[in-house]
Amino acid sequence: MWEDVVKKSPNKARGYNNLGAWGYHEQGLIDRAIQVYLTALNLKPGYVLAHNNMGNAYKDKGYIDKAIEHYQIAIKLKPDFPMVYNNLGVVYSEKELVDEGIMEFQTAIRLKSDYTDAHYNLGKSYSKKGHLEDAIKEYMITLRLKPDHFDAHNNLGNIYFMQGKFDEAIKEYKTSLRLKSDYVEAHIGLGSVYANQGKLDEAAEEFLTALNLDPNDAGIHYNLGNVYADKDLIDKAVEEYKIALKLKPDFTPAKKALQSLDFK
Repeated sequence: MWEDVVKKSPNKARGYNNLGAWGYHEQGLIDRAIQVYLTALNLKPGYVLAHNNMGNAYKDKGYIDKAIEHYQIAIKLKPDFPMVYNNLGVVYSEKELVDEGIMEFQTAIRLKSDYTDAHYNLGKSYSKKGHLEDAIKEYMITLRLKPDHFDAHNNLGNIYFMQGKFDEAIKEYKTSLRLKSDYVEAHIGLGSVYANQGKLDEAAEEFLTALNLDPNDAGIHYNLGNVYADKDLIDKAVEEYKIALKLKPDFTPAKKALQSLDFK
């Protein structure tokens, strides 16, 4: 569609911007998207959406500094555009500039109080900082705005697990899995809670489900090995630790666990 628009109106920036966003970027053709965004910006240098989309494209290519440059231009052109602040916050977080990211997410929320993504991202940032109660608050707001946000449910489960609130964690992980049954991280979280509760059969089931979804995750093999070791299924535990080390040779916890079994 947008290719036809560009052919019919080759001097209009909007067509190139939308071709990049909906025609190329959405299909994973990021280099082609960047090229048409550049065309849009050559035609209209102050095109805010094109700068934002260019930032998104550079972010997805891993060119974080270039992404920041375009987001900052977009903000300078339109200081009341909440989406750009959120996007800038995300790339700051990817650079481990968590405090800077928090400031951008907070600005986005000041401009748009019901901005689900900004609340969620702010929750993630607070969690990184260890501000767990603040993170819980933001995830709760996220879920009030979007009750089927499975990532927020999973992340709440992670916090409750860290706080030793196992029943609350289980509830959140199960809710997340009800919304997305193939969510590997939620299966891992639920398995970890069960293992801490001594419910080893349930833990093993969750880790095995996670491995069916992601068989090359060394951490899951390690967790399953721990469950087998606790069940005194030493041969199975050894097998899982060895697989973990094959996948990740520098995995120190798996090395130590395997060495500890040699003395049993």
